[in-house]
Amino acid sequence: MITTASGKFSFSLKVSDADSAQKDLKVSAASSNSKFVPVNSISISQPSADGTRTFAVTPVLKEKGDETMLFKITVSAEDRWGLKATPVDVNIRMEVSALLIKLSTSDGKKRSYVDTTFWEGTAPVNGDKASGAIAYKGDIKTREYFKPVGPLLAIKAYIGQKMVGEAVYNIKAPYQKTSLRDLLSSSKYDNARIGVKNRGRSSSGAPIRNKYLNKNGQHKNVYDMFIDTDYELVVRHRGWCRQDDGWTRLSIHTTNAALCKYGVYNGHTFGGIGGTHRHSDWQIDFEAAPTTPYCEPSNRYGSDAYKRHSNNYVFTNCG
Repeated sequence: MITTASGKFSFSLKVSDADSAQKDLKVSAASSNSKFVPVNSISISQPSADGTRTFAVTPVLKEKGDETMLFKITVSAEDRWGLKATPVDVNIRMEVSALLIKLSTSDGKKRSYVDTTFWEGTAPVNGDKASGAIAYKGDIKTREYFKPVGPLLAIKAYIGQKMVGEAVYNIKAPYQKTSLRDLLSSSKYDNARIGVKNRGRSSSGAPIRNKYLNKNGQHKNVYDMFIDTDYELVVRHRGWCRQDDGWTRLSIHTTNAALCKYGVYNGHTFGGIGGTHRHSDWQIDFEAAPTTPYCEPSNRYGSDAYKRHSNNYVFTNCG
């Protein structure tokens, strides 16, 4: 999932009553904008020893971006006898996170590099599903894809409806006024390094590699190239890991040979978002993939990949 930035935030309040135990206090929270922040998007932690509770808020993703949201969250409390405290309003001002693209990697659509209708076309795809994007089982491309990308871009990974990692990039000034659609479509941006990893806003500790990859495969150098590394973001990347013929809509720039097969640039590795790969007698078109050395790799993102040429297919043939 590709958005302009993450909108999740939290705040803490101390809630206590002189003649009531913490377990006897009922605490709730509600937003003045129930569409943007519905009740089920606010979680309240168990109280600490002094009664402090943390309120974690995850706003609903929106198709429309570039706007400031002003709203309040009202926190209420009552004791076991139904006596209510005066509600407290927390006033919030935040920039809305806009959804550009969501890829559902097993929906059968196969948005590889050669799907020019999706990547280079000028019409949204399921843009009306943006507000429910996390639960929606299909690809989404919103109107924001055609607008200037701005100063931040985030790539988020989900398993089901659980976010398992996020990579946030500071977009370099020369590219901020260009749409993601143009950056991924025009040859003038071939191999352009458009963004630098914002480590403070990104997931740390290589969460995809350490929790979900390298469990059963014969290769141990498998990463999510965005979330698990700190390299620059590249658009329209050609020849990553020195493959004979390969293009990827979104990739990374690295001179780290450990990300390629057996620690050398011998071309038998692919990965990224929206790619096509051929090296020697092996070929694959893929929607999204971790750094994938082969033969017959055991790590993959979904099933939206296929063999377009008569070469060996990397997931089933070892030559």
